[in-house]
Amino acid sequence: MKIRYFPLLLLFSCDSPRSQFTELQGDVFGTYYSIHYKATEDHRAAIENLLDVYGKAVSKYEPESELSEFNQTGKVIFRSPYLKDLIVSAKHFNGLSNGALNPTLMPLIEAWGFGSSDPQKLDSAAVDSLLKFTDFSAIIPNDSMLTTLKDGVTLDLNFLGEGYGIDMIGDFLEKEGIKDFKVEIGGEVLCKGLSPKGISWKIGIENPISKKGAADHLYAIIALQDEALGSSGSYRHFILDSLGRRQSHLLDPRTGYPIQHHLISATVKAQDCLTADALATACMIMGEEEGKLMIENLEGVEALFVYLDNGITSYWQSEGFNAEVLNP
Repeated sequence: MKIRYFPLLLLFSCDSPRSQFTELQGDVFGTYYSIHYKATEDHRAAIENLLDVYGKAVSKYEPESELSEFNQTGKVIFRSPYLKDLIVSAKHFNGLSNGALNPTLMPLIEAWGFGSSDPQKLDSAAVDSLLKFTDFSAIIPNDSMLTTLKDGVTLDLNFLGEGYGIDMIGDFLEKEGIKDFKVEIGGEVLCKGLSPKGISWKIGIENPISKKGAADHLYAIIALQDEALGSSGSYRHFILDSLGRRQSHLLDPRTGYPIQHHLISATVKAQDCLTADALATACMIMGEEEGKLMIENLEGVEALFVYLDNGITSYWQSEGFNAEVLNP
């Protein structure tokens, strides 16, 4: 698979691996992965096999994956546990976010020009007609297969796929007795134990409005130990409408339109990466107040929000996020 970089808020380690740590890098799910773990054995083959099997289940970039088969035919018999698990998780986060997370948005994503198609001229009637095909309640999983009750309803599980994959690799490493590791896929990250420096892992959170390599490219630094971080942002991936206004690639499934608010990035800390990944996207879609209320009502979940208003950035972080903000 070729690497496809997503324009999300990226995370990267501020530590340099030493010889006792093995480093693996490659591409998966249309993006990259980076894994550091402390062990005497080489687990590359097993990890790559896990990622391959997982990708053949849930990747929309794999034409013969279970997900692609479902999108083409409206049904698929499960060949692994992964697609079913993601659907169950998507149902959970769809409810938790009051419908802000909905994996059936592909018709609208394509129509707005954020998929493989050119943007269409959308008025309210066109948006309303496409919303009919974004009915997550029509997706029905059972023990053996996935079906849809409505023709034209398709799935895109990107907002969960990377986080789940990271947790899957983390579970594998822990079962192998490995205590110190960092697993990153496409900017989401899970850290366990200690870094090569013998301290908590230090993760840099990128400034959402800075250019790569610029002096202010880091917005904040956070120490992680047995925690995960997920990020989502809207500032870099957009289209310009007929009036030259930015239209975010993040769509609110409750309206069918790109989000319109001052929140430009959300970074969520949780015990597992699936939760961090999903809730970061949920916060971006929900916006400042609704997202903040959700985070404050969830146990074991913390967040950092970055706002942009009239060219000026500001931030909010929940009490337990504990990041060092460098460039507020």
